Amino acid sequence: MSILIKGMMMPKNCAECVFSEVYDYEHGDGDEFTCELTRAFTYDYAEYKVKRLPSCPLIELPPHGDLIDRDERADFVARTIEEASKNAIPINETYLWQLINEMLVNAPTIIPAEEGENP
Repeated sequence: MSILIKGMMMPKNCAECVFSEVYDYEHGDGDEFTCELTRAFTYDYAEYKVKRLPSCPLIELPPHGDLIDRDERADFVARTIEEASKNAIPINETYLWQLINEMLVNAPTIIPAEEGENP
């Protein structure tokens, strides 16, 4: 399972990330930059300031409208068509378009559209 942190922007590098931590070791090894999510670390300060570590688990969501559960909607269509065939309801083009419209209009939202985003 994943989480969404609303309002968090994708950091350009580890230095900008709220999940990175810098440890200053006094025993001569220098600073260690650690990802608190993956526990990955690097001593390479330039890498830390310029890019994200290869193990970074963060994924940027592209602009989107409401996101729905595609599998749940597909199951809804399959159940509805099965019921129609059991009840001898003809499945014609008009019926299918009504079903598709109902499927989309009544789909529960998993992640709402972000403010100002159009589907």
